Amino acid sequence: MKKPFFTVVTLLLAVALASCSPPEDRPNATGQTPPPKNEEQTPPAAPETRQNSGSTVFVPLNPASMEEPAIIILNEEQRLRSPITTVVAPQPQTYTFLFKEAMDRASVQQALEQNAQKQTKEDPRNIVPQLSLQWIHDHKLEVTVNVPQANVPDFGNRAYRLDLSGAKTASGKTLTEAPFFHAVLYAPPQLWRISTDGKHKEKLHSFEKPYYSITSLDRDSRYLILSRFGEYCECDADYERLYALFDREQKKLTPYPFELSTHYRGPGAFVVDTRGFFYKKPAPDKLIPKSDTAIELQMKAFIHGAALSLDRQYVLMAVGAPTQTSDLDLLLYHVQTGAQQRFPKALKGSVPQSELNGEPLPVIFQDNGKQVTFTMQKEGEYKEIRYLFDWQSEKVSPWNPPIPDNAYSGYTASDDGAYHLFANGGLFRGDQSINRDLWEGHWIAGTHKLVYKDYRHDGPADSPYREQLKLYDADRLTTTILADNLFIQSNVVGVSPDGKWIYLQSHADLLAPMGK
Repeated sequence: MKKPFFTVVTLLLAVALASCSPPEDRPNATGQTPPPKNEEQTPPAAPETRQNSGSTVFVPLNPASMEEPAIIILNEEQRLRSPITTVVAPQPQTYTFLFKEAMDRASVQQALEQNAQKQTKEDPRNIVPQLSLQWIHDHKLEVTVNVPQANVPDFGNRAYRLDLSGAKTASGKTLTEAPFFHAVLYAPPQLWRISTDGKHKEKLHSFEKPYYSITSLDRDSRYLILSRFGEYCECDADYERLYALFDREQKKLTPYPFELSTHYRGPGAFVVDTRGFFYKKPAPDKLIPKSDTAIELQMKAFIHGAALSLDRQYVLMAVGAPTQTSDLDLLLYHVQTGAQQRFPKALKGSVPQSELNGEPLPVIFQDNGKQVTFTMQKEGEYKEIRYLFDWQSEKVSPWNPPIPDNAYSGYTASDDGAYHLFANGGLFRGDQSINRDLWEGHWIAGTHKLVYKDYRHDGPADSPYREQLKLYDADRLTTTILADNLFIQSNVVGVSPDGKWIYLQSHADLLAPMGK
C-alpha cells in the first residue's frame, strides 16, 4: 500500500511559508530580512492562499494549533515535509522550520549540529553539512544547507539529516521525538543528444531538481514526463512520485500536483492530454496548469486501461464495472468529437494482475498506426491472452507473437515492421529469433538499427562510469559502441524523426573527464 505522505492539503501542512511572518519581518526591497525583535513574535492566524509549484494551496494557521512540535519543509518543493527520507539536489537548499511553541534559538542550532555529527557514525553515507540559520521569529526559522562538492556526481552515496531532537522551547521543554528531514543527495539529470555515428555530443538542458526518470511522449521527444522521488528508500516500496512536464522546444518545465502516466486505470472521470498523457480528474482544491490540449472525459464505466492512439485522435479504452474482473468492452473515443465506438466483451479473459502483489494492472494498448495489440490474462494463471485490433477492418482478432504466453509481449518495432524487439523474448525478424540477449532499445527512424544502453564488464566494479551506448544493426548482426564510460543510470530517452540524433539522460557531463 502506498504511504499517504502527500496529504499536503491537510491543515497540518498548510502553514504557509511566507505568511507566517509579520509584515514588518518579511524581506524588504533589497532582499534583506530585518533583525528580529527582542520580544517573542507570533505569526498572524489570518488565512491566506498561495500557489506552490503549480501544486497546492496552503492555508496558514496559528502555530499553536499545530499537532506536531515542529515541521520542516523543503522550500524548493514544499510538498516534501518532515518526517521524511527523500531525495534532494546537492546544490544549496533552504528549509523552513515551523514550531508549535516559541523556541530557545541557541538550543535549536546546537541540536541540529550535534545530531548531524551523530548521524555520521550511524550511517557512513551521512555527512555534516554547513548550516546557515536565519530566524524570522521564535516560531519560524529558515536554514540554508550547503554540502561540499563531490568528486563524482551524487547518486544516493551521500546524505544529511536535519534533526531537532534535543532542542528546547523557550519555556525549557525538550523535544525528545522531534521530526526529522533526511536528505539523500542525487545529482539532477541533464538532457543530451548524441549523433547516431557517435561523433557529436551536445547538452540540451540541465535540470535543477533531482528528477530520476524521463519519459518521452512523442516521436521527436519534444514533450517529456519527469518524475522524482517523494518518499525514498532502498527497497521495493511503491512510494508516490512528484511529476512535471518538460517542453524541450520552449525549455519550459511545468510541475503537476498528481501522477502523470501514458496509460490510465481508474474512475471514468479523468483527463487526457493529447501531448501524450493522462491523469485522474483532480480535486477542486488542486491548482492545475493551464493547457489547451487537456480534455476532460466523463465516462460512465470504470476504465481498466486507456491509451492514446498513435495519431492522438482516439483514446483506446478497456471498460467495465469497477469490480469487474473479466470480459471487458473495447471502447474507442474520438477526442475531438466525443464519438464512441464500442466492441462488447472484445477483451475476453481476466484483468491483468501484478505477479508481485496481485494488484490489478491497466490493460496496455500498443498502436503502430495499422494495428493495436493488447492482452488479458488466463484466469488463475500469469499467462497472456493476446488480441489485435485492425484499424482498417475495425475487427478484433487473436494475436500470436512468437514468444510464450507466460512472457510479457510488450515490444518495439522498426518503422517497416520487419523487426520486433520483445522485452521478454529478444529480437525477431518475423517469427525468426535473431538475438535473445537484447531486451530494450530505440529504433533509429527509417533503419533496422536500434540504440540501447549496456554495461561494461571489464571495468572496475566500484566505478560509477561503467555504462555504454551501443548501436545494433539487425541486418548485419553487428554492434557498435557510440559512447563509452557513461555514468550509472544513463538512459536513452528517444531518437529524432530524421534518424540523426539520440536523446540521452545523464547525471554527469558527457564532455567532462570522469570524476569531474
